[in-house]
Amino acid sequence: LRRRINTQDIAVQKARDSQVRAEGVMKTAKLETQLTLKKAENALQNAVLDLEKAKKSTVETYIQDQEGQIENYKKDIELSEKNVRAYNALRELGFVSEVEVLREKAKAAKTAHTMKIALAELAAYKKYDQVKLLSEKQLAVDEAKVNVEKTRVANESDMNDAVSTVTTAKKTLELEI
Repeated sequence: LRRRINTQDIAVQKARDSQVRAEGVMKTAKLETQLTLKKAENALQNAVLDLEKAKKSTVETYIQDQEGQIENYKKDIELSEKNVRAYNALRELGFVSEVEVLREKAKAAKTAHTMKIALAELAAYKKYDQVKLLSEKQLAVDEAKVNVEKTRVANESDMNDAVSTVTTAKKTLELEI
């Protein structure tokens, strides 16, 4: 009889230990799920901010910078053309050589070429790079939204498992008592 009582006491103690362990696992799971969800929500917030930054700063700033450079090239070309006329007049009077006139013409041609390339790059940026950048940022936002929802579903499942384990441990303890 004493052996059966001791065996039963041991079984009850194991059942209590199992219940306490299950409750601890459930508390830990709850904390972990909360943290995981916060991380997922933070990633979503950061992705949204990245998208907004790309729309309102990165893209606009790049376009404004390129347009400003193009305007400067136009002014440089205008100045070079005036210099060419002035050097031509000075050459006709004998004050400068033909080389100086050619040097100014080359300078104007280089600047015109640089402006032409900048215009083409700006057009390509607006048509392709800007769209690609914003598309990638939007995809990151969409992915972060999915991750938040997946985390919620996984968290709910983990908590249900933990609650089930605690319930099973309690019922096992009740049966042992």
